[in-house]
Amino acid sequence: MMRDPRIALEQRYGTKVFSISNWDQFLKWIEKIDGSLSADHLNDLEIAYPKSIVDPTEALRALVHPDSK
Repeated sequence: MMRDPRIALEQRYGTKVFSISNWDQFLKWIEKIDGSLSADHLNDLEIAYPKSIVDPTEALRALVHPDSK
């Protein structure tokens, strides 16, 4: 659905959409932006996603492997 040219999210909003079907592209994108985030951006991420609430790594693992604990 996201690839449907009538929707064109990336072109219309400059956003990226990732899923299991393009997981490798997601990892490459993360590697590309890693280290390029400003101190303000990193601070804002910590405010939005405090470690005391959720560990993003564990959240990703739970999404990818919902049956493993």
